[in-house]
Amino acid sequence: MEMEEKYAKIKDFEAEKKSQDEMSKAELLEALCHSQTRAREAEKVAQKENNEKEDMINQFMKQASQLFAYKQWFRILQLEATRNSKYHQQRVLCSGFFLFWIWCSRFLEWH
Repeated sequence: MEMEEKYAKIKDFEAEKKSQDEMSKAELLEALCHSQTRAREAEKVAQKENNEKEDMINQFMKQASQLFAYKQWFRILQLEATRNSKYHQQRVLCSGFFLFWIWCSRFLEWH
């Protein structure tokens, strides 16, 4: 009997161990499922953050290029204004000289 009792105890122990192993496997599988779910959620959040970062970079680059274009346009307008100012000054001088020359020629004709 003693042998049968030992054999029964060993079988009970193995059965208990098997059920514990199966429970721990089930717990591990459940934990793995939760871990994978959290990983997928984290990937979604990371992708959303990355998309927002890309949008911000694109907006920044667009605004930077617009600012550069406006600066260049402003410089062109400054150059045109300077050229027009010099042209106007030369024209005033030329027209003043022309008027003086006409006046002198008429003055000389009268005398």
